[in-house]
Amino acid sequence: MAASSSGDDKKGKYKSVKPEVAPKNDDGASLVDLYVHLPTSKKFIKWVTKGESLEPSHVDKIKNHVDPVFYAEESTSEPAVEAPPGETPEVIAKENTSAPEVESEERRFHSDAEAYEAARLVAVAGGPKTEEPEVTISAQSSEHLDTIKKLFGTEKAEVLAEPIDHELKNIYSDIGGSKPGSLSLQDSRLNKLSDKICSVISPEVGDVRGHLRNIPAFVSIMDESSAISTLAILFAVAQGQKTRGVFKDLSYACLLMDISLVGAPEDLKKKWYSNPDSLNADERAMLEAHPRKSHAVVMEKFKNLPEIVGQMILGHHELFSGRGFPRKVRSDLLPPVVRILAFAVDVHAHMKRAESAGNNLSVESVVETFTDPKTEPHLRRHNIELCRKILHYMANGETE
Repeated sequence: MAASSSGDDKKGKYKSVKPEVAPKNDDGASLVDLYVHLPTSKKFIKWVTKGESLEPSHVDKIKNHVDPVFYAEESTSEPAVEAPPGETPEVIAKENTSAPEVESEERRFHSDAEAYEAARLVAVAGGPKTEEPEVTISAQSSEHLDTIKKLFGTEKAEVLAEPIDHELKNIYSDIGGSKPGSLSLQDSRLNKLSDKICSVISPEVGDVRGHLRNIPAFVSIMDESSAISTLAILFAVAQGQKTRGVFKDLSYACLLMDISLVGAPEDLKKKWYSNPDSLNADERAMLEAHPRKSHAVVMEKFKNLPEIVGQMILGHHELFSGRGFPRKVRSDLLPPVVRILAFAVDVHAHMKRAESAGNNLSVESVVETFTDPKTEPHLRRHNIELCRKILHYMANGETE
């Protein structure tokens, strides 16, 4: 996915990386975002997100690509190697170190667009301050550490690459002795867990959520995003994700993916959850357009967010069968973290649908329905291996 802004100052700069020497830590996780180049469309797309497992299949597939190398973003402190003119996407920086100041926390909002921007600015510049602990990358070799520092700078590299999966596992295990899979929408712990998770991953995510919750039109969306965030982080841990950067990006995507639905009729949402087949053509078109609209708002208003957050927002309703929306692409063609979010969104939708019918399904029971052996492979909503790993984690409290 390329960012859509037209400013020349955001032109991406890339350095080629041979697949067999792509930087990864001792656990096999990529230390940088890795892109592939599509010469025909003249775009770069993210193939592996920093912190995701760099599998042999990633390397094998890229070797058969028309341009058989990975690309990584160059550090602004190092001499940059520019891609061919006109072929670089405009990449949104992961950090905005010069965020503008806000007028005050008592600011009055005059439009939704102003509310989005003000919430971001208050959280970044005027929200509660939390001291970040000193972190190191102890599990990585000096060669890997040098590589990521050159690409992204020492401070940013250490914070984003810090493994925090252990702290997240503790949060999920500390829920009164029950398994995470037993959580349901009627369980108040689902939202409470989200607040604890934010405090570990990134306090500023919690700050943005808190400020948006103070705007009446955002309340119901923030409640749902909190529940989905709890599920998505759980599923990401189950899939072996470890680093702060991945979880932080996932949290922001959950927070902002439905931002274009602010003001949508509540009856429309109820129809969607109770019986999506009852929607008329106009209602369905409105709902199926919201990932694109949310993506456009976020890419315009939250310019300090990384590109992968935009990919997650755009793909959060896609399915393994290719029958999702808005692009109707098979979710296995999307980056792993996008698949995880789409899975969490669908699990939540099934739980809401059951709730509207008077049932209270657990997370585990919903995931199990996706593994029904009677379902034809081409009709499966989600990759059965993804489901299996999640069920294994919920049953055993550990990844495979």
